[in-house]
Amino acid sequence: IEKTFQAGVTEDVVVEVRNAPHALLSENYLRRGEFIISEIKDYFIPELGVKYSQLMASVKSKSIPVYEVTPFENKLHYVGLNGKKASFVEIMKRLYDKNFEIKNNQLQKLKQFGNNLGSFNHLNELIEKDKTGKWFVITNKLKKHYLEHEFTPADSVTVSYITGEELARQAQEKIFSYSKELYTGEREKLLPLGNIEKNSKIELNLYPVERKGLELQTENKNFYFRPPQCRNCTGNDWSVSVNFQLRKFMPFTEKLDFKTGNLEMENVDVLINGNVLDLGELYKEGYAKYEINKDSNGLYLHVAIERIHELNVLNPGSENIAYLKMRASQMERASEGVHIQSVKAHKTDPNVHAFRVATIESYQRKMPISIESWGYKTWERHVPWSEHKKGEVKRAFSGFSMDVVSTITNFIN
Repeated sequence: IEKTFQAGVTEDVVVEVRNAPHALLSENYLRRGEFIISEIKDYFIPELGVKYSQLMASVKSKSIPVYEVTPFENKLHYVGLNGKKASFVEIMKRLYDKNFEIKNNQLQKLKQFGNNLGSFNHLNELIEKDKTGKWFVITNKLKKHYLEHEFTPADSVTVSYITGEELARQAQEKIFSYSKELYTGEREKLLPLGNIEKNSKIELNLYPVERKGLELQTENKNFYFRPPQCRNCTGNDWSVSVNFQLRKFMPFTEKLDFKTGNLEMENVDVLINGNVLDLGELYKEGYAKYEINKDSNGLYLHVAIERIHELNVLNPGSENIAYLKMRASQMERASEGVHIQSVKAHKTDPNVHAFRVATIESYQRKMPISIESWGYKTWERHVPWSEHKKGEVKRAFSGFSMDVVSTITNFIN
């Protein structure tokens, strides 16, 4: 980057990476959870006539870095060392004068923040304590307690005030997964998300793609016959009425998006150790949060699930795998083809006419004969099956597909 920076002016520098290799992004983000970070390594300071790297080398050779972390700000101080050595108390005095307190061999107070966290057994107990915290002193490896050690420019000190909520959110590992156009199929689809613990957070980004499945299309028909009547005719006093359906199973596909108003969320669950967790119920009970977001791929639903330890679904001492469960909606089950629904006959055999209508309509329409037809078991033996087919029994269903990005964060317990 060729750019001139002005003294006293804070500027944002945006670096656009074009045509980034897919392997680079997947390796750093999906596997490590990291983005590429750019930083300025060196620059020239005209007022001092030196480079930044030369100035910092001189400062670091005569001081010790003290990094201060509070809920309000993060600061890096370089504290000069008279005689090239100083105790922790001397360093604190040079930085904060009397605005700190050490008690029982611990840093108890610094500026307006004091130790008020209280006792706890597990970090997940502190998830809601965002107003109380504790001071932590972190140094490089020392042979003595930090209050007894004489610090030199080769050492470093970090004083960090961490709230209970921050302690509970110290991540031990993150597990990422991405599935493109995950489809329920005819029944359901299970996607393993990863191992969870009692202090874990499950996050899902659900991008709706399409709804597809198999639908039953029916067309109602009727056959009616009564012989012509005449004064001298005999044997004509009969009639028959046959109600039948033409049944076809046809695949369908339609777009699934936020505009349709139905994202199939009632058919999406989380499964842990055989326990089905309904996302809608988790939302009502406060264990899950929903949020609609947008990125370059369009609108998506962000779902965050926390406080899993309160749901009593974990098996202590064993691996607990969380799954995303997507279920297709099951609909009517039927035999396709010409389906005889009912026969009303006057002075004639209804089974004969059911047989005739079924075979004639089947032949003319090139359709199978429904094996669920009225009286089927009585007249099926008369059907010339070399010329006809039996209707297959199928079930209509409505499945759906989504792009799924998941993140499991296992916090330190």
